[in-house]
Amino acid sequence: MDESEGRRRSRRRRRWLAGGIVAIALIGAMALAVLPRWRTHSGMGPTRGIGQALPVLTLPDLQGQPVRLDAYLGQPALVVIFTGTDCPVGNLYMPRLADLAARYQPRGVVFLAVNPNAHETVEQIAAHANAHNITFPILKDVDNRLADAWRVERIGEALVLDSSGRLRYRGSLDDQYSRGAFKPQPTRHYLAEALDAVLAGKRVEVAVSPVITCPIDRVEPERTRSLLRRPDPEFARLRRKPSPEAVIEVGAVTYAEHVEPILRARCQSCHRPGEVGPFHLLSFEDAKRRADSIYEVVDQGLMPPWHADPRYGKWTNDRSLTDPERAVIQAWIEQGSPPGDLNKVPPPSEYAAGWTIGQPDIVLEMAEAYDVPATGQIPIQKFRVPTNFTEDVWVQAAQALPGDRAVVHHICVFIIDPEHEDDRGGSDWESRADARPELVCYAPGDMPCMYEPGIAKRIPAGAVLEVQVHYQPIGKPRFDRSSVGLVLARGPIRRAAMTRGAANRDFVLPPGTAGINLTASYTLRQDSHLLSVTPHMHYRGRSFRYEAVTPDGRRQIVLSVPYYDFNWQNVYRLAEPLFLPRGTKVECFATFDNSAANPVNPDPSQTVRWGEQSTDEMMIGYLDLCVDLDEPRMAGGRQSSSR
Repeated sequence: MDESEGRRRSRRRRRWLAGGIVAIALIGAMALAVLPRWRTHSGMGPTRGIGQALPVLTLPDLQGQPVRLDAYLGQPALVVIFTGTDCPVGNLYMPRLADLAARYQPRGVVFLAVNPNAHETVEQIAAHANAHNITFPILKDVDNRLADAWRVERIGEALVLDSSGRLRYRGSLDDQYSRGAFKPQPTRHYLAEALDAVLAGKRVEVAVSPVITCPIDRVEPERTRSLLRRPDPEFARLRRKPSPEAVIEVGAVTYAEHVEPILRARCQSCHRPGEVGPFHLLSFEDAKRRADSIYEVVDQGLMPPWHADPRYGKWTNDRSLTDPERAVIQAWIEQGSPPGDLNKVPPPSEYAAGWTIGQPDIVLEMAEAYDVPATGQIPIQKFRVPTNFTEDVWVQAAQALPGDRAVVHHICVFIIDPEHEDDRGGSDWESRADARPELVCYAPGDMPCMYEPGIAKRIPAGAVLEVQVHYQPIGKPRFDRSSVGLVLARGPIRRAAMTRGAANRDFVLPPGTAGINLTASYTLRQDSHLLSVTPHMHYRGRSFRYEAVTPDGRRQIVLSVPYYDFNWQNVYRLAEPLFLPRGTKVECFATFDNSAANPVNPDPSQTVRWGEQSTDEMMIGYLDLCVDLDEPRMAGGRQSSSR
């Protein structure tokens, strides 16, 4: 059987191994090793063409005028970077690219941008360049001839040619951003280092660096994937199935019949207008255009983001794909993304505009907008928002709503009781949580705080909300004015909700050290029902586990997150509340990696302690509990809390 016949058969019959869960936090370190090789580089050899004279072509500029690339040779250096208008990581690099051009053009370096994306128009490209202050020439690789000739696969790849036209560098601008992981600041500036070496007549130390961004939206995508692959044993062991080699059979797949229901259930809550997803997945056209990117993030377990070990616990907000769902999506892409009968696709789901808790009874907003810069690391911002409540308020649902989801990484809202304005609690975390209890948090794609009737959280009269926001620049200036929505409880309140935490604040992470284990615990002072758990660490956190030990000595694993990712602050909401008797100790076990092997470590040479900034560390195991009240409270009445 020849190769073409084999491919035809593979398109008729999809076989996929039941893979293991792949945590986002590991992708940055593994991406280069495990990304599917859709195009080979055999024509260039292992050096990716370094030292060779690349073929030069003629491309049109945005006015349709032909431009010969060899017209720019003879200059000290030529930088050609492949750009797109809506690749999230690519856009993060645009301000840096503009800065590099301004820095090196006076030294004779020529910068050219090339847009290879098939579905992006010259009008969109021009508007994108204007928004990011790109003033150097932009060419359109209409049929991907240049991308194919130079073996460029991804948006954001930069190539440096010397005055003779020989390739001296190819790769990323620096090492800060990658898919699934990023550092607060870059530690290597690959493009600048390469230009400095070329201008000085020296050897480029790092001639090839990884580019782990969006695949080019090619006119005719070429795929050479293996259709049968064994999952990594480290991940396969986490699966419930008795054998990681189980095979899933998938026949002919269409968007309308098979893929659209999966995207609707798993993806569209984020990938729709006004939400955190950087592009929409609401139509066949949306999905077909993003097919290559979808394949990668599904194949690697990047999306949908979910990090719980499936052996422990059931969760109402589990976003992970099942193995059959994963196989269906990838089979559809390998079969050429057929549409099927689009007339059978149901109308789009209706989503509440902004508020997912329904229309709030009360909305409390930041006093003024915060200006988010285009780049850089921003310290946690704290905003005080007075409630002006004249009596205690019992809240059945609360939601922190970003003003600009594109730049808000996460929000946590705490309640400051005016009677204890200066009380930050004692030295132990338990008293600190009593002094400034958490109201609600927000993280991309997660659900707000919502309780069943009869369960509510108390906000005392005159309370002030402290809104803590972690901003993440996206490559251009934005402004944010986040708010908090409250739905008041109706009827009698029989259980008081509260958020507590097991925390370890007294630790030291030595520089260059991996496998650092820390523990913390919280002992329940009364019978409680556990509603949700939220592990919290920063960039050096690697794994987190909750165990509940009841007074009679029974031990139960509540949640295990084997590969923690700071970029996704997941709340894990139990499918059924877990009763824990008074005296139960909730123990938390965390592992940290402060070594250079951690791809998101801000600086492995630093000794790290507890602190609020992302470059510091924390170890907190949040617990959302509810406890029975001595007697029912009526919503709106001023009552004391149930402690």
